[in-house]
Amino acid sequence: MSDAAAMDGRSSRAWENVKDVNGTLQAITSKETAYQQERLRRKRRLDAAIPQNIRRGIIRYMQIIVDLSESVVSNDLRPTRLQVLKTELHRFVTNYFDQNPLSELGLITTKNQTAEINVTFEQAKSLRGDFFKNQLGTTGEGRPSLQNALELAIEEHKRVPPYGTREILIIQNALCTNDPGNIYDTIQKLVDNKIRCNIIGLGAEMFICRKIAMDTSGTYAVALDQNHLRTLIGDLQVPPPIMDDHGGKYARRIPVGFPTLAGSIGELRVKVVCQPYQEYCDDGFKCPKCENYIRTELPYKCNVCNLFLLSSPHLCRSYHHLFGVEPFEELANTELGRTCYCCGRSLDNILQMQCKKCKKIFSSECEVYIRNSLHNCPGCCQ
Repeated sequence: MSDAAAMDGRSSRAWENVKDVNGTLQAITSKETAYQQERLRRKRRLDAAIPQNIRRGIIRYMQIIVDLSESVVSNDLRPTRLQVLKTELHRFVTNYFDQNPLSELGLITTKNQTAEINVTFEQAKSLRGDFFKNQLGTTGEGRPSLQNALELAIEEHKRVPPYGTREILIIQNALCTNDPGNIYDTIQKLVDNKIRCNIIGLGAEMFICRKIAMDTSGTYAVALDQNHLRTLIGDLQVPPPIMDDHGGKYARRIPVGFPTLAGSIGELRVKVVCQPYQEYCDDGFKCPKCENYIRTELPYKCNVCNLFLLSSPHLCRSYHHLFGVEPFEELANTELGRTCYCCGRSLDNILQMQCKKCKKIFSSECEVYIRNSLHNCPGCCQ
């Protein structure tokens, strides 16, 4: 880089400042460069968007396996890998339950060549925001055992109903695994039980992790830094495609019920015996099938008739995974004076995106927000 370019902050890579127009090279103006950078940012943020016409399971059962070996205290991620993991996993759990209200999470840790179940599927529902509180400790010990952790996860997944998708997320810190037996037998169990394994490494790539991910139709990647780790974990919030074992000719129906509040049945609030706590209370949900009263958070499986109880917002929050918002198209004639239909700010000198259905114009930032968070076009909802 020349001294003059270094002084004004510009790069000396001249090939980035030209474009091909009908076989001739023309200089790229600063306005076009800003547009290109905005397109790249938009593309990166929409890479994990939900494709159309893909069958997905909206009721997920995911086990998170965290390697708490001595490698977890490495400081290649500041301040340590453990502190970064606590931050990013807490963010993931919060967004996971927000985007997948009908799904469940579990936690398994491995260290000192052993594995332990820290949070079961039943416990996760009550923990929610405090899912990882005091669960990962303050330091790492010994070496991990992938086989022991996977065997525990397989046993937990055997209790999953047939309509749920079975997933495992492994956070691997160490570059080794001390297993008591042949881990290839465990991989075959994962395949037989249709459990998908997604692995994120914090060191270098390992052959056995790649093998597990490939055989179970999962993903495997090594995080380069904290932002990359956040992206890799965030991509797993979207339900994966269902493994089609019936040639697309089979769909499973799930009986569900919409309970009513016990206090809203009449004017007077009455004492009812609530399940599963066997205590008297003033309010609760009434199962529409067996008319049993429960006092817990929804969704919940009735412990008398096994009916899956949920509310209509839960279905709405899960529905967008099946039918996402179609991509907007960029307008070539960027007229001045336009404003974004969503946020109302001026669209001068920024990308102008138009909905294909309602023809309303938005900024690229609002398009990303609509497709990733809102899941409904404000113009189409009018």
